[in-house]
Amino acid sequence: LAGLPKAPSAYNPVVNPKRSHDREMYVLGRMLKHGYITQAQYDEAINEKITVIKGTIKDSTDSGGFIAEMVRQYLYPTYGDAIYTQGFKVYTTVDSKMQQAAYVALRKGLLNYDLSRGYNGPEQRVDLTTEADQTLDQAAMAQFDGLTDYGDLLAAIVLDANPNQITAIVRNGDHIVISGKQLAVVKNALNGKGGKQILPGSVIRVYKQNNEWQIGQLPQVQGALVALDPQTGGIKALMGGFDFTYNNFNHVMQANRQPGSSFKPFIYSSALDKGYTPETVIDDSPACYAGGSSGSQWCPKNDDSQYLGPITLRQALTYSRNLVTVKILNDITPQYAINYVTKFGFPESQFQPFLTMGLGANEVTPIQMAQAYAVFANGGYAIQPYFVTKITDANDRVIAETAKVNLSAQQPVIDPRNAFIMNSILKDVAKYGTGARAYKALQRNDIAGKTGTTNDSKDVWFDGYTPNLVAITWVGYDQPKSLGRQFGATLALPIWVDFMKTALAGVPERQLAMPSGITAVPGGTWRGDTEYYYDGSPIGRQNASGTVSDDDATGQNDNASDAIAAFQDEHSSNQNASAPQAENSASTPSNTSKVTDINDIIKNIQD
Repeated sequence: LAGLPKAPSAYNPVVNPKRSHDREMYVLGRMLKHGYITQAQYDEAINEKITVIKGTIKDSTDSGGFIAEMVRQYLYPTYGDAIYTQGFKVYTTVDSKMQQAAYVALRKGLLNYDLSRGYNGPEQRVDLTTEADQTLDQAAMAQFDGLTDYGDLLAAIVLDANPNQITAIVRNGDHIVISGKQLAVVKNALNGKGGKQILPGSVIRVYKQNNEWQIGQLPQVQGALVALDPQTGGIKALMGGFDFTYNNFNHVMQANRQPGSSFKPFIYSSALDKGYTPETVIDDSPACYAGGSSGSQWCPKNDDSQYLGPITLRQALTYSRNLVTVKILNDITPQYAINYVTKFGFPESQFQPFLTMGLGANEVTPIQMAQAYAVFANGGYAIQPYFVTKITDANDRVIAETAKVNLSAQQPVIDPRNAFIMNSILKDVAKYGTGARAYKALQRNDIAGKTGTTNDSKDVWFDGYTPNLVAITWVGYDQPKSLGRQFGATLALPIWVDFMKTALAGVPERQLAMPSGITAVPGGTWRGDTEYYYDGSPIGRQNASGTVSDDDATGQNDNASDAIAAFQDEHSSNQNASAPQAENSASTPSNTSKVTDINDIIKNIQD
């Protein structure tokens, strides 16, 4: 062991037994010369037979790196360097099963996306020239000292490569062979010429999936996943990025990014607070607004450049209609909305009183979104995210402990009726709307959430929850640039689903209890589900000014409702169909004529 630190790979006794033995003899000789051992100990050591047992490749994961660093930063201001020497034990809220699920889901999603954009080529090329006493394996193993494994994404040095097969060696000396369909992602790197070619000496990344070796790469894209208990604020899982060792910037806590349409629920909640109901009718049609002192105009649009005409507030959020959101915000005023959303924990300083706020142009962190969505999940109560429950010293004495959270003893920060109705609408989003993949994959009636996609798809989100668990996923580049034709529903939502499949396994469904002061109207939604109103509110479709909607009175808007419902019924039975919506945070195109074929509109939304 004393001989290894100088060059662990070069003196590895598995692949370089002669070098390892020579190094062992040298170190023992130096120890004798300088008096660290006696002649008798030296004689015994050089005659001892060393048996080397070859190790195996284990599933090496550092799923807790981000949380561990958060704990260190939490302790250091109070205890200083004592945290490294005094034997403290820190107990956290993290659930090990959920943490591992978050690790696997986020890495899988980021790696698959990055590879779908093309293979970036080998990381570097090392010299495999052999010396007189070396084999090719030994020459390769000597090069691993400067390479790092990132969890289960291992560095591998190519020994031989052709269009049909790659043979490589990994850190423990094992040979791995990759062939067949696993080579598809690097097909061009095995056939042509140029800097991306895989040749002997190339350093590539490999990982095991379904017991087969695959070629991977360190993704350029980043992401975040955080899950917390909305009843307490305790963080159950947190991945601040692809890999803590690779990039320790904690995107959950530190990345300020535009949330896009995932911010819309807070605007709609503001509208309910101002007297809107889920059946308030707003015209989904083109509109322009003054753009400032320059005299310019801002003309937001729906991402599909199409419009549904008069629709209800419930429908508008379910299908993430930008124009309706802007019209609602214009009516209630941005300043009112800013004052209101601070109840969810957002600092007022993060917002400016502009209409673009309604489409998520402000910047927030994933942990702020988790804290805010928890208010919907728990029925209207503010929570404070935390992760340390107690700290003990070396003698197991408790030196610090976090007080238990009891929501029932607190005052709600928003009307519990508001939270209940918003939860009802967000369940529609997850079942029928832009987040429909969530219900399709999990088949649970207690999931709710909202997709989010910003301009040019620079940030994509899915913010979802049950009454027991809030989980937020975000994907984007550290230096913002387009993710291509990706949306919250196609990139962030699958990561969320993969995590929730494990996190919710064996957990019974739980519905948010309906608070007092609500009138339930069976068959009151456009799909025939129960609709909910504050007691005393007008029942049925009303336009935004409070009068009976002409569309409701004449039945003209039923065409839109029937088309949406019919398409969704057909869609929900088609297991191969997908239901993302392309949605942008703040586009500025010219007005577009209203499309009259409602079936084409709905199909475009769903496609």
